[in-house]
Amino acid sequence: PHARCQVPVMGRLQGRTQEVIRLASGKVLDATTVGHTLFVVRGHADTVRLYQIVQEAPDRLRLRVVLRHGRDDALLERVRDDLAAIAGPGVLVLAEHSDDIPLERSGKRPVLKACATGSTSLHAR
Repeated sequence: PHARCQVPVMGRLQGRTQEVIRLASGKVLDATTVGHTLFVVRGHADTVRLYQIVQEAPDRLRLRVVLRHGRDDALLERVRDDLAAIAGPGVLVLAEHSDDIPLERSGKRPVLKACATGSTSLHAR
């Protein structure tokens, strides 16, 4: 005989929510997938200290990067190219060096920030 297991129904989940942006193509980028691809698959973990992707328009992203060992235009371009490959065709990816990516008033530093038009951004809590 098999015993039936009574499992309580979970209520509303609280805690971290996912940072997400929606591109003009309908493709959705999330912080976990982008981070895994840039740092694990493409190997930028040893060279990039901080980064932030700001969606300026549904088809335009700005990548802000703080490198671990000073400014390196060739490295910045490789990270930009890798993000462009993730975003897909029709998305312009601009990249810039940054000395720091400051915390927002909330005390958080979102990896993905969406523009107000036609996208969704859920920041980590």
